[in-house]
Amino acid sequence: MRKISAAYLNDIFSAARIWLSSKRFSIYLYCVAIATLIWFLMKFSGSFTSQLPVQLNYIPPSEEWFVHNKEEVLLVDVQGFGFSLMWLKLSGKSEIEINLSNFEIKGEDSDPFIVVPSEYLFNKVGSLFQGQESIKGLFPNVLKLDLSRVVTKKVKIQSRVSLTTESGFKLKESSLSPSEIEMIGPEYILSNIEFVNTEIDSIKNIKEDLEIAFSLDVDSLKEWIAFDQKVQFKIDVDELTSGSITVQIEPRIKDSQTKIKVLPTKVTVYYQVGLADYERVNEALFKAYVSLPSEGELPEKLKVRISNLPEFVEVTRIEPSRVEYLLSKSN
Repeated sequence: MRKISAAYLNDIFSAARIWLSSKRFSIYLYCVAIATLIWFLMKFSGSFTSQLPVQLNYIPPSEEWFVHNKEEVLLVDVQGFGFSLMWLKLSGKSEIEINLSNFEIKGEDSDPFIVVPSEYLFNKVGSLFQGQESIKGLFPNVLKLDLSRVVTKKVKIQSRVSLTTESGFKLKESSLSPSEIEMIGPEYILSNIEFVNTEIDSIKNIKEDLEIAFSLDVDSLKEWIAFDQKVQFKIDVDELTSGSITVQIEPRIKDSQTKIKVLPTKVTVYYQVGLADYERVNEALFKAYVSLPSEGELPEKLKVRISNLPEFVEVTRIEPSRVEYLLSKSN
């Protein structure tokens, strides 16, 4: 096989460049363009059928109704000349407005709906086209639209903010302002909503009162919320102080025939409390008791427990935590 030399290839490329830059090639392109235009005019001068989308915009029967489960686009089979159909396609979607107050609300109170008949749709869609186009079909050709009453509802706001105080401090109180949010929207959506959440966040090492704004996690519900989607989170903390108090032990026995004597009879309770509540602590707040296990063998010592302690007091330890005891039976 004869090898193709570089000089041979250069000759071919040189001839091609001369041809492309020649007047003859320009005339050739001009003829192709004229032939294409003639074919285009002949092709689109005839009658065609094409499917065009029409956007549907609904006006509810009144302010107390919301339309859902609705068709958004109507597909229209249109017959007309090629150029006019091409222009309709290039211009994008057409739109029609359907005023639902013109129709009767049907169905039960729990499932109301409106039917838009085919004749109405043909008339509405027909107004979009010129005399040379005709409508051959609609899909769908009848609309069934479900309705839901518009309701106003208040739901609670639930915090998803994790709070951690610095050592030596405790969380006294936290509150959201507002604590509820007003929502206005269709009953079929709002009836299932009991609360909304704040965004997920965490605040650590708190040692002073704070007030921070948080957004609500309501992306799917934004359009139904009647006010700004932020809440103020107020956080009150208190510095801790320690204390101790001596408390009498109370035996608690279900069997009235059994008596318990504990040794010692008193314990020392060590506790932590916020500075703001320190003066509220007294012996009457602490109820120390022991009791026998309901089943199994009797233990060597009984564990001391504290009951009915207010939330503002935290027991850190009890000394002694277990006490010895003597049982006796009465005749």
